[in-house]
Amino acid sequence: MPRGKGKKALYEKYEKCEAVQTALRKAPRALSEKYAEKHKCEHDRVDYKTVRSLAKRMVGVIEHLAKSICSMEEKFTAAKENVEFITKRATDLIDERDEKIKQLEERLRKEVRH
Repeated sequence: MPRGKGKKALYEKYEKCEAVQTALRKAPRALSEKYAEKHKCEHDRVDYKTVRSLAKRMVGVIEHLAKSICSMEEKFTAAKENVEFITKRATDLIDERDEKIKQLEERLRKEVRH
């Protein structure tokens, strides 16, 4: 199926989205024009205009799903970065407090001895 002018393929449109790229690598190539030319309708029950219309709708659904997946991936990446920052900051604060507790314990031991 030829694409309209200026319309990018999904793998180009979502090249930074790892989930979409993985799914597209595994996707069958059954909707390509070469496949359609080789495999004619056997039973004359469905005309090619209907098949083409269904294929276009399927591509539209796939595009919407790809957009949603990419958006979710970006949100999860941002959330992951926030969690990592908070965890690192909390670890640093705990380490600082542990060090302060050790210093106070040493000071207390020195004063108790004297």
